[in-house]
Amino acid sequence: MQAKTEQNGRERRAERTGRWLAVVEESQGRGDRVLAESLEWAYEDRDAAQAAALELARTHTMPGPLSPQARIITRDGDDCYRVYVQGRTSIFHFTVRVLQIAQIRAR
Repeated sequence: MQAKTEQNGRERRAERTGRWLAVVEESQGRGDRVLAESLEWAYEDRDAAQAAALELARTHTMPGPLSPQARIITRDGDDCYRVYVQGRTSIFHFTVRVLQIAQIRAR
């Protein structure tokens, strides 16, 4: 199955083994959740996925806070950003990771 290449070198779901993802993980209470829309795009190489991850760290919006006051982006190695968004009364956070696809298995 051929992937359909879109803007910024990313591809819609298709055969993506050996390719890269930029995945957003948001904290939700006691657990984390991966945003499904962040799994819809694959990148040809790690550099493209890292650039996409940084862009997501800069621009992704969470359900809270309603009135963001500040955003702090930290880097944890080459493939992980932790983002803290200061609201009026609390701090929200999410993580953006670059992951290499090892296997895709259809049901």
